[in-house]
Amino acid sequence: IACRKPNLLLQDEPQEVMEVAMAEGSSCTIKQQVLKSLSEVLVDEERKNMLKSGSKASRTGKKFTETADDSKVKTDEMGLTGGLMQRYLAQLLSLSHDNNADVRLDALNLIRVILRQGLVHPMECVAHVVALTGDQEPRVRAQAEKMVAYLDEKHHSLLVLRSVEGVLKSYEFQRRVFETESAFVPQKSGGNVCAFRQLYSSLQSKKSESKQFVTSLLNKIVDSIKDLSNHS
Repeated sequence: IACRKPNLLLQDEPQEVMEVAMAEGSSCTIKQQVLKSLSEVLVDEERKNMLKSGSKASRTGKKFTETADDSKVKTDEMGLTGGLMQRYLAQLLSLSHDNNADVRLDALNLIRVILRQGLVHPMECVAHVVALTGDQEPRVRAQAEKMVAYLDEKHHSLLVLRSVEGVLKSYEFQRRVFETESAFVPQKSGGNVCAFRQLYSSLQSKKSESKQFVTSLLNKIVDSIKDLSNHS
């Protein structure tokens, strides 16, 4: 139903159902089903656009050039899916930090597709993605590192801007889910590896950026210590 009528998910009653299904207290099975449905909507819309472009090109027998009408239809479709993802983005980001690793992975994969299709501003996702490079689950961490590399390539300035927030959010995530926090995560082969190695690698290209990152992070830590002292 979601693939055939994605606009239904923007109506009041379905929105309420979706919010309940994606809420923290919902079962992992329901959360994953919702994520699967949203993912299918994106994949289906992408497939339709590719088929339309291919059909148009085959009829003309030459490279397809969009007309004004073609462009309007494409814009309308992107507007629908973009509006849909923007509507549920806060819930998706929350699910990417869920207690269940399978839910986190499904949510992260969906966010990856959303970013690839340009349906939301990447600024809104950067910190959550960076935070998951500190995930103790290897599957989630590997996907998060790939996404950090993608953000570095496509949106480097945004990655730099939200890097400190991402690191701090990672510690919050680790404390809540694993009841511990560390800049290192365990490897399957044994030993530990730096959780933020992909981020650090992205920041090392310019000394000014790495210096800015370290300075901002230290300032945040100092401010946190001062806050604790004032409340003690």
